[in-house]
Amino acid sequence: KLYFTLKERENHPDSRAVLSKNSEAGGGITIATPTNGIGEIELTANETGGLKTGTHWFDIQLKDSLEQIYTVLAGNIVVEADITLGTS
Repeated sequence: KLYFTLKERENHPDSRAVLSKNSEAGGGITIATPTNGIGEIELTANETGGLKTGTHWFDIQLKDSLEQIYTVLAGNIVVEADITLGTS
């Protein structure tokens, strides 16, 4: 199983995550090619529209069949404010 967690601060507890996804049914992560380790994380406009501008921290974790958890990717995402609000 895969897990994606996004927080406003690295040291915030998981309960303060601003966005989280998992690969369970309807969880927002699709494991496209399990044998190659390729997964897709869907982030919708409704989910990202309310994020505060600034740096957010994320990780992607894998839980294997033995229930061991590994962080496979971690980093930050910078959320920027929209500049163009209309296209008239």
